[in-house]
Amino acid sequence: MLDIIIQNYEELQTSYIEGITNLKKIYSLALLLFLKAALFANTTIEQHYFIDKDKQYTTKNIYENRDKFSSLEPFKSSFGLQNKTIWLYVKCSNNSNAHASNIIEFPYPLLDYIEVLEYALGALRDTYLTGDLTKFSTRKEKSNMFVIPYELGANETKEFIFKVNSEGALNLKMNFYSKSDYYQEAKYNLMNLGMYYGAVLIMLIYNLLLYFTIKERVYLYYVLFHFGYLFLQLGLNGLAFEHFWPDTPTINSYYILFMLAFSNYLSIPFSMSFLDVKKLHKNIYGYFQFLKIVFILIMVLNFVAPYNLVAKAVALFSILSVGSLFVTGIFILVKDKTVSAKFFVSAWSFLLVGVLLTEFQNVGILPISFLTLYGTQIGAFIELGLLSLALAHRYNTVFVKLTKTEAELRILNEELELKVVERTKNLDEKNIELKKEVTNKNVLLRELFHRVKNNLQIIAGLLSLQSNRIEDRETKEIFKVTIHRIKSMALIHEKMYQSDNLELVNIQEYVKSFIEETKRFIKGSDIKFNVACENIGLKIETAVPIGLILNEIITNLIKYAFDAETKNRLVDIKMYIDSDEKFIIKIKDNGRGIDFENFKKGLGFKLIESLIRHQLKGDFNYFNENGLNYVMTFNKENIKVLEIF
Repeated sequence: MLDIIIQNYEELQTSYIEGITNLKKIYSLALLLFLKAALFANTTIEQHYFIDKDKQYTTKNIYENRDKFSSLEPFKSSFGLQNKTIWLYVKCSNNSNAHASNIIEFPYPLLDYIEVLEYALGALRDTYLTGDLTKFSTRKEKSNMFVIPYELGANETKEFIFKVNSEGALNLKMNFYSKSDYYQEAKYNLMNLGMYYGAVLIMLIYNLLLYFTIKERVYLYYVLFHFGYLFLQLGLNGLAFEHFWPDTPTINSYYILFMLAFSNYLSIPFSMSFLDVKKLHKNIYGYFQFLKIVFILIMVLNFVAPYNLVAKAVALFSILSVGSLFVTGIFILVKDKTVSAKFFVSAWSFLLVGVLLTEFQNVGILPISFLTLYGTQIGAFIELGLLSLALAHRYNTVFVKLTKTEAELRILNEELELKVVERTKNLDEKNIELKKEVTNKNVLLRELFHRVKNNLQIIAGLLSLQSNRIEDRETKEIFKVTIHRIKSMALIHEKMYQSDNLELVNIQEYVKSFIEETKRFIKGSDIKFNVACENIGLKIETAVPIGLILNEIITNLIKYAFDAETKNRLVDIKMYIDSDEKFIIKIKDNGRGIDFENFKKGLGFKLIESLIRHQLKGDFNYFNENGLNYVMTFNKENIKVLEIF
């Protein structure tokens, strides 16, 4: 009979997933739930417990002392805060002829150590250690709760003994599922948690945006306070351990108590600001400042004092703090009758009830249940929503006040606009005058650059005419070099008056124009120039000496760098600013190199060295390596590089 149930159960699962007609779907779902219950109903469970007050029993002798165990009632499975070993004995029997895959779940994720002993036919078959203070990888099922999977053959019985030690609350409720039921329940629980945290985040982000809009601190305190509670709840649900530090369980020793104290600490400035306590009742405000200091001390003691002691202190002062804030809200509501106090008392009532349910469970006064397990979380969510409504009401109140003054502001704006129009008119008139002055200045500058360029060209022309009458070849060459130097300076001024920016010379355009001019002046048309210059702007007082340096180097390269038989003549010119903010000029040819002894004696070398080292305060290196290489380095501020075009 059971084989037929299992077969029908599997067929119904498949048909339900694939989808069927609506009427059949309702029937199939009802039958599916019935069959799943029927399957697990064939597994009987016995639960017993034993409190080892003196910790005299071990995993080696506890099985032989099963007679010391007492029956464990599910609703009396909370043992409070006590530093004792609790032994749990569970007997699972499969009363059917079919194989069963089942789960034992501890729904309280803050148990420090759970040592699992699995017995079959009176013999120990498996043992392992898990818990909140062991790595997450020790868990056989990846869940935020402690999940013990086991298999039962037909008519098989297995026994489990759990050794539980925890410095926190000993909430030892166990849930028993078939594997399929457990996975469905876990999926449902995770979905609920996702919806819960999503709703909380939406409310917090909304109020954070209000803070950025209004700049009122109470909104910021609200967000900080509830963010603290959010991270506390992640720890209480075991999700923080699972997702943030699964390989560092020692963090769990401090995280929950620290976040609980921290959340209570943050609740005080929020409540003081929300209720305006400092303004209304300074004595009450001083009392809560004292509580803030207490919570700071608890946060510090959390890292040095025994866990059990800190846990009791946190529980005590949490109840005291929440209760005191609740009483303060009632007091202000009765005496001062503020709207904020109405919202606060309503919201704090739910939080207080939730905290009390959870804390009474932790100290063993109340049995473990859904409400005691999630009391703080449920109360905090309702409190969060009500206070969010209160802050929205606060915002609307401010908005109404602002609306009432809109007419006055409109009148003031109209008066201001008249003044602005008048002032703008005056500014426009001044701007027109300034534009005229700038235009005149630019015209004068362009005319100045143009005249300087023309005068230099005239000087070059006069020297050229004069050189035609000179017969001495050496003297004529000196004139020729001088003329080219003058033209390199004239080219700078030409680029200046042609540029839109009258302060800077675009060195890239200048180099290209200079090379073309030089190739026309000196026979060197068969030399290929590779120019790689960044679009760097130089002031004219820097551009002129740079132009003279280029004139000396490139002229010498064209005239002396190559033998008559050299083919594929190349000259590489690079100019850039390196990562150290240095302005670099590199010039290299693939010619025969140079004799530096004779080179240093020439006027050209002395001119180059003087311009680089003395006028521009730079460094100058030259060497033969597959041709002649020049490397010049300048500090960016010395050469006055202002911008990239």
